[in-house]
Amino acid sequence: MRENIAISLGNRLSSEERDQIAKAALRNMFLGFVELLYSIHSVEEVLDGIPWKGKEILEESLKAGRGVIAVTAHIGNFTLIAAAMNLQGYPFRMIVKDPKHPRMARTFQQLRERQGTQWIPALPP
Repeated sequence: MRENIAISLGNRLSSEERDQIAKAALRNMFLGFVELLYSIHSVEEVLDGIPWKGKEILEESLKAGRGVIAVTAHIGNFTLIAAAMNLQGYPFRMIVKDPKHPRMARTFQQLRERQGTQWIPALPP
């Protein structure tokens, strides 16, 4: 992570500043993982804290017979979008690139299955 920060931001930041960014990112990743684990057992409770914006646009598109493509960055716990969509009764598939490590990939697949998330593998393209 430090290397990626150095590549993307160059020498504009001190080593301490890069470390702070890396620690904050790792904390956020860990929180997202804990939320994912928690959502498997208490998805309604987790989703109560997620605001819906633009739901009327989604409804209009689906009513007109058109599909909707949602695009997001890896900011916050984007995986909860799938759980929210499923809980609300919307058809939803998430494109996923699993980790390279087979055991980790299986773990994430099992978590998605328990959460009720359907996905499309990014690889092979």
